[in-house]
Amino acid sequence: MSEARWLLLLYHTNYTLDDLFVDIYIPFHCEFLVVHKEDGQNFVFTEVYRVDRSLPLRTHQFANLSYLARGLIKRRPDLQGLVLRSAVINAGFYANFKKKFGDEVVEIGGYFGEVWNILQEVLNFTTKFCATNERIWGSDMLNGSWNGLIGMLTRHEVNVATANIIVTPERVAVVDFLAPLLNIRTTVHIRKPEPVSNFSNLMRAFDIALWSALVVTVAVLSTCLSAVWYYLRSHLKMSLRDIVNESFFHIFGSFVYQGSKINAKSSAIRTVSVTSYLTATILMAAYSAVFISYLTVQDLKLPVATFQDLLKDGRYRLLSVTGTAQLNYFDVSVHSFVFSHNYRLRGAKRLHET
Repeated sequence: MSEARWLLLLYHTNYTLDDLFVDIYIPFHCEFLVVHKEDGQNFVFTEVYRVDRSLPLRTHQFANLSYLARGLIKRRPDLQGLVLRSAVINAGFYANFKKKFGDEVVEIGGYFGEVWNILQEVLNFTTKFCATNERIWGSDMLNGSWNGLIGMLTRHEVNVATANIIVTPERVAVVDFLAPLLNIRTTVHIRKPEPVSNFSNLMRAFDIALWSALVVTVAVLSTCLSAVWYYLRSHLKMSLRDIVNESFFHIFGSFVYQGSKINAKSSAIRTVSVTSYLTATILMAAYSAVFISYLTVQDLKLPVATFQDLLKDGRYRLLSVTGTAQLNYFDVSVHSFVFSHNYRLRGAKRLHET
């Protein structure tokens, strides 16, 4: 063991050197160094040994090593006037052409332009701006190639792109991004549905179950009235058919608030009639309240709640800004017509990417 020099690197440990070497014999003439971190920026080299097996461990601080925890840019802040080729696009507030000499862009402005100008001064480099001929940010053409600014980067026509480019998994796979400067949201604007016609509002006040219960109630009350009337047929000169017809029209008339002539001398007939009118009054009050609410309040429900729902739904034609990240959001749609409309509209009016 003493014929070699030993170096032990300790990282995160809660044990002391005495605990670690409690059963280990380091001879007196052996050079054994232990390197461990003392704090966040300092490393300590400690020499350990034993005079004899029976004697305790001896330690001696051999050296200290410290460093400055700084990133790559802080350690290399000077690019010595390097000229970088940067792809740019005129995107209004985010990045715009501040100065031009003919067709050549000399200086850019906007939010990202000002950030880039500050970086030029701090890191000591200059930029040759190259405006894309397509004037688009870049989307996957589904054949392995990209257009716009992303395409210029993948083809190594430029070193960087100074623009408001959205970070997506597809773009990260082909180019590198700096830390994001802005957080944005992508939204889908759906045309407002057509208002429901007044005729359909007449039926929408109650659901199917309640309408079915109303029909059953009319049938049951008509049957009860017919049975009572038929039981008292000895005092009336009416056939069974006439009794059933009169009973049905009497009950149905009570639900639509129409009067009818009926022999109400029997208490049983009066009971059925009163029950019919009370039921009709309650239902009419409820129906009127719901019907008026449908006329005054338009309850618009979104047809889809997430992008996944929109991918599965095949009822909509989608319009997106040409050459943007949003075009690739719908590449995996199960409906081919959604995909075709995305790329059919590539030549639409170019807007600012948001």
